[in-house]
Amino acid sequence: MGILAAIFGGSKAGANPVRVSSEDGFADLDFPLAADPQSTRVGQRLLAQGTYKGREVGFAAEIHGEWVEKTLDDKSATFYWGQVTLRSIGEPSNNFVEVLSKLYGVTSKSAPMLAEITAQAVGLADDPRRLLEAPVRMKLFFHSEIEGRYAEVFLNLDVPGRVVQFHEKDQEYRQNVVRALRERA
Repeated sequence: MGILAAIFGGSKAGANPVRVSSEDGFADLDFPLAADPQSTRVGQRLLAQGTYKGREVGFAAEIHGEWVEKTLDDKSATFYWGQVTLRSIGEPSNNFVEVLSKLYGVTSKSAPMLAEITAQAVGLADDPRRLLEAPVRMKLFFHSEIEGRYAEVFLNLDVPGRVVQFHEKDQEYRQNVVRALRERA
């Protein structure tokens, strides 16, 4: 195993635990940012990866570069609308969805994480275009053509602090969040 880790670069995330909290009954995961952000053709790619109970868990998040600013009528806040694509990184992503399913207490068919899931996103008074400079709080919306499959989740990015948070929005979305990550909509 040590030879394979040396050949493939090993995962420095292996030594970095994913913090799981269940304050007020919510299941929230805080991942180490396992690598420096990478520019892609559509934006910035972040690798959220670490260990949970001895297993590698994680995913990649690609934050698209196009965002539309919308200020509230009373000018009290500005929101930024765009897209985020969650991408599988193989076995750690499959483990992530399995762990999430257990933390949520939902049953779903055992299946790998989809290769990619694109969600509508809103920067909650934080500009996602500035993610390399300052923390960004976002809400992701998983839309579906299938009745009753809609879901929301928080994705908070702190590149300077090297943390990616996957936080629960509402417990009623638990089943649909897991389904969004495993099943085509």
